[in-house]
Amino acid sequence: MSNYTYWNLWSTPLFECFDEKYDEIKNDAIAYCIKNHGGKERSHVASGIKSELYESDFSFFKNSDNDSIRHIENVMKTTFENIFLDYFQSGHHQFSIDDSHEIFSRTYVDVRMEESWIHMSNDKGSWHGTHDHPMTSWAGIYYLKVDEVNGNGGHNLIRQPFKNMYKDFGNFFQHEFVVREVTPENGKMVFFPANILHNATPYYGVDTRMVIATNINVY
Repeated sequence: MSNYTYWNLWSTPLFECFDEKYDEIKNDAIAYCIKNHGGKERSHVASGIKSELYESDFSFFKNSDNDSIRHIENVMKTTFENIFLDYFQSGHHQFSIDDSHEIFSRTYVDVRMEESWIHMSNDKGSWHGTHDHPMTSWAGIYYLKVDEVNGNGGHNLIRQPFKNMYKDFGNFFQHEFVVREVTPENGKMVFFPANILHNATPYYGVDTRMVIATNINVY
């Protein structure tokens, strides 16, 4: 047996959870989005990898004075902060964090959602191609209205954080989990590192698919 040192590298966390108050705020939040964003044709950023998709500007939360939208903003921020701190404090990541490492505390961690926007399907076949989010560390998704998604497309696919142009038995350990398919559910929140490539598959449902997204910086 040869003497050697090994590292299990590139573990990438992905968090899923639910908004417990979704049923209380959904109708008001959906009505607000339809009134202020429904039926509009805007998708100016990276328009070549989008189709039949409305995208608001990137100040969705900042521009809203609706209480239900404010709730979504707050629940995304506080939930991410709680999960982020617990994940590293509890030793879930492969690299152990010393309990005395003070940077993983509410005193030092400052979570900011610098940008936010809403995606709404405009017509059959609404889709968003593979992309990442530069100049931010985490991305967040809130599924506001996805009643007809399952069975009609509109799923989010999140890819492993490295390219694999070739495979044989030598890299069998990289074959699995190349793509994580997130099952959209009303009130679900998903958080993942923003440099991870992801996309939304074409959606063919009748009802409008509504997804709120945000870029998260942690200081």
